[in-house]
Amino acid sequence: MVGTARSLPPPAHSQRTAVVIAACLAAMLTIAWRVLTFTGFNNDHYIYLAGAQQMLLGEWPVRDFVDPGWPLMYSVSALARLAFGRGLFVELLVVAASLAIGAAFTVAAASRLSGSVAISLAVTLLEVLINPRSFGYPKILLYAVAGWAFVAATSRLTSWRIALLGVLTVVAFLFRHDHGLYIGAGALTAVVCASWREGARAVRARVAVLAAAVLVMLLPWALFVQYEVGLVAYIRPGLEFSRAEADATVLRALPRLDLTGPILTQGNLEVWLFYLLYAMPVACLAFAWSRARQGRERWTGESAAVAAVSVMAIVMNLGFLRSPLAARLPDAVAPGALLGSWLIGLAWRTLGLTMRGVALAAATAVFVMSASAVLVIADVPGELNRAGVLGRRGAMQERIADLMTRLPKAMPERSHVPSRNSEALMPFYAYLARCSSPSDRLVMTGLSPDVFVLANRGFAGGQMAFRPGFYATPDEQRTALSRMKSQSVPFVVVALEEEAAFRSQLPLIAAYVDEHYEPLAFVPVPETRGLQLYVERGRQPAGLDAVTGWPCFPFTVR
Repeated sequence: MVGTARSLPPPAHSQRTAVVIAACLAAMLTIAWRVLTFTGFNNDHYIYLAGAQQMLLGEWPVRDFVDPGWPLMYSVSALARLAFGRGLFVELLVVAASLAIGAAFTVAAASRLSGSVAISLAVTLLEVLINPRSFGYPKILLYAVAGWAFVAATSRLTSWRIALLGVLTVVAFLFRHDHGLYIGAGALTAVVCASWREGARAVRARVAVLAAAVLVMLLPWALFVQYEVGLVAYIRPGLEFSRAEADATVLRALPRLDLTGPILTQGNLEVWLFYLLYAMPVACLAFAWSRARQGRERWTGESAAVAAVSVMAIVMNLGFLRSPLAARLPDAVAPGALLGSWLIGLAWRTLGLTMRGVALAAATAVFVMSASAVLVIADVPGELNRAGVLGRRGAMQERIADLMTRLPKAMPERSHVPSRNSEALMPFYAYLARCSSPSDRLVMTGLSPDVFVLANRGFAGGQMAFRPGFYATPDEQRTALSRMKSQSVPFVVVALEEEAAFRSQLPLIAAYVDEHYEPLAFVPVPETRGLQLYVERGRQPAGLDAVTGWPCFPFTVR
């Protein structure tokens, strides 16, 4: 950005104290909200828990099992389980603490952007209440930290601060590769815009520092991948997996308002948030450019920070805002909260008296409309009722007592059971605990990662899912079979709903199962064709299980 910024004195001690108190308050509220409204982890969350469990069995992503690009997601959960065990509360602690840290950083960044602690708390409250899905916690944590980092770096752009932006970019990349691309785009924008006044030479030098920091931090991971499988061999299936996932959820057309009935329906409110999340960064870029040219920045680096968050938001929206919108909109809320705080602060503090009333009225209307959308999309009244806040007297105490009973257990109960398959397989899980070794592995067709976690068994062949489009080429099947042959794999679970696709798209795996396994039992699953259990041929049992009558195998390690 061009122009001359006014230097704003550092916030007074009392203001810094107020920001810290507000950030702590937001963090505590977030933890309470996520715990009291907890309804279990869905099947997608168990993808990361299954990977974490695999790491605790001594395996590494890429080297020992396929990884589309989520190594830190597995690692964080694995470290938590290593430290605190397998209770449900452990992963809930990871999620709640991450979202709480994200809320605290949102307050810190939004306070600086808006100039108001009250505004920062208001936008952060919406970020918390919209209730992102549990496995989406990096989408709040990383992007809130990134927004704060852009504000801090652009206010005084030193080489160390630029390097830290590079570190943040790589950390985000290792949580999920597209996070690194989106945050990296914002970091590059921050460096370029904050250096622009000093000329092209300064821009090139500082961009080089950012690039060097990214390369140095990323090099160990890249060398590891190259040594184990090769970067090209790693990237190709990962891109195919991401493309298949995106194709299944892409918006086929821009969402449209339904004006034939009531206006404030959930569908229309989703459309409102969709277009608002795209409009805010565009508006912020325009305002930031204008203010920088006119020398009206409130503090040095303000326009550069806003531009960085705006660019990050735009590319993030392109990647995250897919179908169904109700589930995807919370993914993009962190940058939106920061940009909204800046716009509200702009209306409140810097416009002339003539326009201030109009701007404040517009900002208030947009905020109220957005708050209404959050309340409806996230079903906040229902969540408050679940938490016991709106229930009868004593309902919250009952809710807390119920959670304290269930959360320490490794096996989810009642509403916390993640899928129909897992509910139907509960007797099988108990049988595995009695009649198989902890080192035994399972094969499960389709995508049911919760089965491995609840069974407390690793997945065989380095693949948690044998399904079309998921590492299913002949070479990838042969790699999986090679791994399986070196493992103890007494059982295979075939989802009959997807058996035809499994046999047609993964013929090598299917032929191996047919040759080496025989039927053990059929498990009915409501509203599906059920599950077929297979047991390895030729394996000598130590006896029969008294409960199921199935063969019991001695606890051995192969």
